[in-house]
Amino acid sequence: MDFNFLWEIPPVTRLLLCLSVISVVLVSFGLVHPLQMIFSPTLAFQEKHYWRLVSTFFYFGPLNLSSIIELHWLYMVSSSIELQYFHRRRLDYCLTLFTGAGLLLFLRSTRAIETPYLSNQFSKTLVYLFGRLLPHQEASIFGLLTVQVRYLPLVFLLMSVMFGEVGIGTEVMADLVGHILWYLLEIFPRITKIHPLRVQRYFIR
Repeated sequence: MDFNFLWEIPPVTRLLLCLSVISVVLVSFGLVHPLQMIFSPTLAFQEKHYWRLVSTFFYFGPLNLSSIIELHWLYMVSSSIELQYFHRRRLDYCLTLFTGAGLLLFLRSTRAIETPYLSNQFSKTLVYLFGRLLPHQEASIFGLLTVQVRYLPLVFLLMSVMFGEVGIGTEVMADLVGHILWYLLEIFPRITKIHPLRVQRYFIR
């Protein structure tokens, strides 16, 4: 089997996808129980299950149409952000992802987000960031509707409400994290001349 196509995916996005696919496959074949992937502050910190700080972001459910669609969106959104906004700035993109993940973990720990897995919220955060950073691009939704990516957060919010996937508050929290990241990337530096999410220049001259 030819795996050369994997090397055409930008490196940070490739890592995200590989970890997500591995998580889905391990659970689907019964090698790992889904409960081992959830994030619980009690289990993570008191029981020292530190892997839950990471695994919760990469499990999109068992291998089925829904998880495949989620992985497709993760690929499309993350690769677009990495290739266009963070071109040759992968360390900055990594720091942005770590910051977003940290904020989501904090919100989950304070019960502002009530969901055992943070993978969907992580993906929705990236969708919001995508819409803010590259607003005039267009995306096709299931091949039926083409919209500018600035409207994707609203479209996904409406879909979540219609299909009752998660509470509207959880969706809004994911968008809030995306908004904070956008503010730190675009607005805060204009006001203060400080770039809190730009670190690559310190490592690569």
